[in-house]
Amino acid sequence: MLVLAQVPPEGADPQGAPVIRPLPGVFDGGSQTELYPPNQQPEPNPQAYPTPLEPLPFNPAETDGGQPRHQALAVSGSSEGPAVHGGLELALSLFPSGPPGGQQDLLFNATPMLAFTVGDDFGLEAGAELRLRVFDNPPDNRAADYGGALRKEDWDEGSDFGQLLRLLRIGKLGSNVWVRMGPVTTKTLGLGHLINRYGNRDNPNYHPAAGNAGVTLGPVSAELFVSDLFGARIFAGSVGVEFGQIFSKDPKWADRFHLVLSIAHDAATAGANQLAVPGNAKTPATLMHLDFDAVLYRGATARVMALTGVGTRFGGASGVELGLAADADLDGFLLGGKLEARKQAASFRQSYFGPGYELSRYASTGFTGIPLAEVSTTEQLPDAFSFYGELRVGSRDSAVFEAMVEHFTWGRTDVDLTLSLNVWRQRIIGTARFTALAMGVQPRYSTSSELRVRLFTSFYLLGGGGTVFTPQPDGTLVRGWFGSLGAGVDFDKSL
Repeated sequence: MLVLAQVPPEGADPQGAPVIRPLPGVFDGGSQTELYPPNQQPEPNPQAYPTPLEPLPFNPAETDGGQPRHQALAVSGSSEGPAVHGGLELALSLFPSGPPGGQQDLLFNATPMLAFTVGDDFGLEAGAELRLRVFDNPPDNRAADYGGALRKEDWDEGSDFGQLLRLLRIGKLGSNVWVRMGPVTTKTLGLGHLINRYGNRDNPNYHPAAGNAGVTLGPVSAELFVSDLFGARIFAGSVGVEFGQIFSKDPKWADRFHLVLSIAHDAATAGANQLAVPGNAKTPATLMHLDFDAVLYRGATARVMALTGVGTRFGGASGVELGLAADADLDGFLLGGKLEARKQAASFRQSYFGPGYELSRYASTGFTGIPLAEVSTTEQLPDAFSFYGELRVGSRDSAVFEAMVEHFTWGRTDVDLTLSLNVWRQRIIGTARFTALAMGVQPRYSTSSELRVRLFTSFYLLGGGGTVFTPQPDGTLVRGWFGSLGAGVDFDKSL
């Protein structure tokens, strides 16, 4: 799974052009791009209660409630009033043809984008990547494609029409009420003990739009997350209480102690791509987690937090965790980390909806493992511990490295690494991600990267590549690779 950094909108293109924010397709072989209007202002963090290490490489003020800012044109509007933003990308890509054997199809990708923004309070963007099959190798897919060209797998269920909604934003982030809709790649809910760095487009044939909303009333805050607006998939929510405002009027106690209850349910209906697999990717799962955190130290540039919690899976087992977290912003230099000791067993584990979850629904580990959602004796985790860590280090304006590692005492290790680059006044944007699940047991590795280079005011080149996993009718995963090369044009017009 590929995740891009969110880059702060500081310093627009010297010639006044919109600033590119690229998004490679998530196991998708294609690309999506957002265009930032010049001179926009970053938005505050929408979290009403703090998270110790939010999944945001460049600017903690741009978390966007789990909605990556690089997803769309309309993520942040110009402070000067209404504006229209648009762009078009054209690219050639190689993509696995489907069945095992290593064959590659040649696709022509066209991605039109159009957005309307009104300052920081409203933005709407429409558009989608249209993938046309040029060469079919072997000639097994063209007959099913729409018009003999438009790739059928991109539009064969209702959820796929979610890709037309690249972004809808209502309300300013950090306000008492805010709404965001569109794709997500690193969604984290609360402290991440249920949903952590989740992406809803890991499956190359599933293109949903997520919905995210938050509300704050005094010391109480709530957040709702739906992974698929047009299908029954993950429904999650959290309610948090900040005790500092309740028990003291002294500002030094504000945002010091938080109690948060999170619940997540996967209805497991949409996103199975109509595969006739008994039980595979169609087993519901419901989890709950209660977290308490206390800020031990808070200064002008850094904070340290202690946290603990207990969770359970309905019809399954339970687990507990205890940890410390710290983060700092030293004049643009970001440094943060989190360490946790976790106890889990049977069908429950922390960060259940995590990196690669959309593929783990088919095979929890490796290429043929039992589906993650399946509650059976063969899927039970050992009654043991794990040690979880996160690290973020880098410069907000140029490069940030993030790492997530979890080692289970029974031999399994999961790793998620992300590197993000932004150089030459945002004319060169590069990203890469490496994810490894179940190393030491049944490993599954994925990698992806992309580079964009702006050559002229409204013209840029783009390229990317990586691995892609395709679910098969028998419930297994087939690994292939994709690569793309193309160019884009864009414009930004204030009204």
